[in-house]
Amino acid sequence: MSTNNLSILNKLSALKITPLRKNTASGGPEYIINAMLLFAIIGMSIKIFFGNNTSQDGSFGRANSTIWGYGIVAFSILVIMFISFTIHDKIARIEKKGLTGIFDFLKSFLTSSGPAMLTVIILLWIVTLNTQFYKKINKGQVASEYFQLSAGTSFLFIFQIICVFQYLKLFIAIKTKSITDPIEANDAPVTLSRISFAVYFILTINLIVTGMMTIMLHFFSTDG
Repeated sequence: MSTNNLSILNKLSALKITPLRKNTASGGPEYIINAMLLFAIIGMSIKIFFGNNTSQDGSFGRANSTIWGYGIVAFSILVIMFISFTIHDKIARIEKKGLTGIFDFLKSFLTSSGPAMLTVIILLWIVTLNTQFYKKINKGQVASEYFQLSAGTSFLFIFQIICVFQYLKLFIAIKTKSITDPIEANDAPVTLSRISFAVYFILTINLIVTGMMTIMLHFFSTDG
C-alpha cells in the first residue's frame, strides 16, 4: 500500500459535509448525503487499494476493482442526483403553479444535476471499458501507459467527487432555504457557480484522459 494511495484516500476521508441548518433529522438530506459520501469513499478505496494485481487467467485483477469501485461511486452520486433533482423540480412546479413541459424538465434536470450527471457518464464509460477488455486488463496485456492513466483518473476523481458532493449539498441547501446565516445565504449562489466551474474543469481533463485510455485499449493492447 503506497504512501501516495494513503494520502489520496486521506484527502477524500477528510471531506466534511457541513451540516444543513434545518431538516437535520435522521433520514433527511444531510443523513443521505453523508451515507452516500461513505459509499463513494468505499468505492474509491476499492479502486485504489485493490487495483494493483493481475492474474494469469484474467479471472480477477485491476478490471474487477475498477468496475466495483467506480460502480459504487456512480451509484452514490446517482442517489444524491435524484434527491437534488426531486427537490428542485418540486419547487419549480410550485413556483410555476404546475407548469411543466419537456423544456422545463430538461432545464430543471441540468440545473440540479448537470455536473453530477457528467461525472457519472465518465465513471460508466470507464466501467464499460473495463468490462469490454476485462480479461486483457486483468492479465496485464495492455500498454503500461494505460495503468498510469488509470491511476491518474483515480487522482482526478478524488477532487471531482469532492466538488460534486459539495455542489449537490449546497444546491439542496439553497433550494430548501436551510442556510440561516444571511451572509452565507447571499454568498451561496456564487460559491455554487465556482464549484460548478471546478467540476467542469476537472471533467474536461478526465474526458481527455479517458479518451486516451480508450484509444490505448482499442489499438495498443496485446494478446499475450
